Amino acid sequence: MEEKEELIKKLLQRIRDRFLKQVLCQFEQLEQKEALLKAGAVSNFRTRAMLKQAHDMSIHVVFVCHELSMWSMFESVYHAMEEDTGFSPLVIAFVSLLIRYP
Repeated sequence: MEEKEELIKKLLQRIRDRFLKQVLCQFEQLEQKEALLKAGAVSNFRTRAMLKQAHDMSIHVVFVCHELSMWSMFESVYHAMEEDTGFSPLVIAFVSLLIRYP
């Protein structure tokens, strides 16, 4: 009886190992692709920023404010960009109306 249990246990371990290897391999491939996409996006952003700087064009930045209490976190960054000729900041504020039902 112990031999059968041991045999079944080994068989299940092999199946688990084979399945997990495939899943882990696919997961690692997805992580590598994600890392490559992220690196490409960062490189693209930096290249575009350098081209704009080289041609004396300002970088357009949009601040989307939907929570007035959070604006103080970004206000100093906005003012710094506003003073720098290399940036063209814009603030878009959304007013949310809270409807409270009794």
